[in-house]
Amino acid sequence: LPQLQRSVEPALLRSVQHWSISTLRDQVHAHHVAKVAFHASVDAVEVLDVNGLTRQVEIFPAFAPTLISDLRAESVPFCVMPTADTSSSFLIGALANSIILTLIVVTLINMAGMLPMLIWGCTVVGYGLYVLAAELDAMISEAASAVRETCRNWTHRSRQ
Repeated sequence: LPQLQRSVEPALLRSVQHWSISTLRDQVHAHHVAKVAFHASVDAVEVLDVNGLTRQVEIFPAFAPTLISDLRAESVPFCVMPTADTSSSFLIGALANSIILTLIVVTLINMAGMLPMLIWGCTVVGYGLYVLAAELDAMISEAASAVRETCRNWTHRSRQ
């Protein structure tokens, strides 16, 4: 039900008319409701009426089975809306949190007078990782050359 997604403009969202539960049930039984989408939290439903207008009805979770019975009795299609995707906002928040905590730790290390030792240690570890990467690169290049040479010799022998 793409018409019932909550990713609408705030002004448009404010223009959505609200119905009471009794109005919703009356409209369902009068065949004026085309589709219904339950919020994942079951605290409200979005209703698309036969005129194409979207209505919002706040419900309580205990009312959901009654509403589902009414919708099934009148053959009104319904679904549960997916929750809004918050993964990008979660990642931004986690990134900001990690940056702030890193700055706090560096500030505490500096206040303890150990920042020069931290920088020196990072330099030594970084250089060690650089040397390790260079050695691995040389080993991989040597192995690739050996495999290439073996393949050439094998191909040359098979042609003779």
